[in-house]
Order: sequence, then C-alpha cells, then structure tokens
Amino acid sequence: MIIGKIKNNEDFVFGLVAGFSFGLAIGLVFGLAGGLAIGLVFGLGYGLAIGLVFGLVFGLAIGLAIGLAGGLGYYLAFGFLFPLITGTGLSSYVPVCIIGIIGFIALEIIFWLDREKKKPCESRIWFTIKKKLEALFDVITGISIANIITYITEAICQNTEAVLEVLKWTGIVIGIIGAIAVYILLNSIKYRSKKK
Repeated sequence: MIIGKIKNNEDFVFGLVAGFSFGLAIGLVFGLAGGLAIGLVFGLGYGLAIGLVFGLVFGLAIGLAIGLAGGLGYYLAFGFLFPLITGTGLSSYVPVCIIGIIGFIALEIIFWLDREKKKPCESRIWFTIKKKLEALFDVITGISIANIITYITEAICQNTEAVLEVLKWTGIVIGIIGAIAVYILLNSIKYRSKKK
C-alpha cells in the first residue's frame, strides 16, 4: 500500500529528484570547497615545511661548500702562490729557494712531531699521505700568513701618516668612551647602599 502510494505520487518523485539534485549540488560544492581548503592548508603547510627544510639544508650545504672552496682557493692563490710568482710579499725579501727549503724543513718537523696514531684498519700509505698533506697545508698557511703580515707592514710603512691619523682618531674615540664610563661610574657612587 505504501509502495503503491509512492509509485503514484508525483510529489514524491519530484521531492526525490529535487532532493537528489540539491544533495548532489551541495555535496559537490562543499566537497570541492572543503577539499580545496584542506588541500591548500595541508598542501601549503607541508609544501612550505618541506621547501624550507630542503632549501635550508641544501642551501647551507652548497653555500658552505662553495664558500669553503672559494675562500680556500682565494687564500691559496693570493696568500701563497701570487706573492711567490710575482716576487712580492715575503719573497721580495727572502729568495723563493730559501722559502722552499725552510718550508720543506718545517713540513718534515710538523710531520714527525705529529702524535696521531694510525687506526688498525687504515693503510700506512694513505695515512702517511694524509699526514703529509696536513703538514703541507700547515706550512702553506704559515707562509701565507707571513706574506699577509709583510703586505700589512709594507702598507703601514708606505702610509705612515694615514696610519697615524687612524690611530689618533681611534685613541680619541676610546678616550671619549672611557671618560663617559668613568663619569657614569663615579656618579653611580651616589646610589651605593650605606652599611649600618
């Protein structure tokens, strides 16, 4: 009886079609909007987080590698090789062959004074090569520092007036800062607690 009424009732069919259509439309709209909103929020969140993490990690690693390689290359080229080739810096005062002999002697001394022991699984040859390269790097660093000190000394000797002017103004600024500090320190005595 109920099924007969449902089959013959046009209002019911209209309600069924309208409900289905409205439900489908609302479901699509809210499903798309909700899915898009959730996708954007989580997608953006995860995208930003992953992008930041990978960007920081790889950017830091690549920047560090390039910075170290570039700095080391610049340091070796202009602190060590350029002065030796052009005869400037330390090599303008000491012949290159003497620098080489002193460098070789220093390399051997550094190598023989190194107390690091070879690991049992490490090859003697590779360990010796590693230690010689470390000693060589120490010698190159020492020669480069000597070249830089020579450049600085030459610059100071050539520009004595400018250096004295810089030292004068540095002393004036330090004196003013010291005077202000002493003035404040002396004035703070006023607030010292009195002992009973």
